[in-house]
Amino acid sequence: MEDADIAYNRGICLSEMGRFEECIESLERCLRIDLNYGNARVGLGVALARLRRSKEAEQVLRQAVAAAPHDNFAARNLAAVLANLEKYAEAVPLLRQVLATEPDDPTAGLALGECLEELGPDHKSEAIEVYKQIMTRFADTPLADAAVAGLNRLASGDLHRDGTNKPRLDAVMYMQNTLERFADLPQQEVGQIVLEIARLGQSGLAVNDPDKRYHLKTLPGDFWLSGISVGRIVSQKQQDRAVTQKENGSMATSENSVSL
Repeated sequence: MEDADIAYNRGICLSEMGRFEECIESLERCLRIDLNYGNARVGLGVALARLRRSKEAEQVLRQAVAAAPHDNFAARNLAAVLANLEKYAEAVPLLRQVLATEPDDPTAGLALGECLEELGPDHKSEAIEVYKQIMTRFADTPLADAAVAGLNRLASGDLHRDGTNKPRLDAVMYMQNTLERFADLPQQEVGQIVLEIARLGQSGLAVNDPDKRYHLKTLPGDFWLSGISVGRIVSQKQQDRAVTQKENGSMATSENSVSL
């Protein structure tokens, strides 16, 4: 009989590779072996959310939060799902809980700003303050750009923007996880990945279709590709490299960049 830990680890590996249907099978098997395996329940909810099965994800993540009320990972992901279902008032206390113990969590901060913004004029001043904190503390990141966009919407009174201009919070978290994943890769490897994406872009990329997945030879898994997110990854890597070189007293050299 398969061990619960083995089923869980396999599920998480499949999730990292973008193989969410297989991930769900492994995590459900883990929970059949051990119904109280909390991390597997959270992972299952995240996988369902990635497949845009939001109502199912909500149910699973509510169970995870009920079983472990102080688990910020479960609370954060449930909040994101609730926000995507436009249940903003229910998402806010979960995000406050996360930020109370993890004040430097930028994704939870952005999610809180989005939810407060959607709740209307009574929450406008707090939303502005949250966005300003993100701009200051996480400058030159995609999240800071999203915070600027939020401030611009509030300044113009555009609280009823259509869905094409509103970032999905689970997508924001996906991008944040991607940036963290790329942060550990060598610059040369990142360059090879971006070059492959650029070649794919020659025949057109469905950057606005989150259901469209791509396979890369240079990176295992299935991915939704956005020219903006790739540009941000490259930009952040170059900034990190420049800081490292400066700290080491070396001269930064220019590199070829690929944009989509």
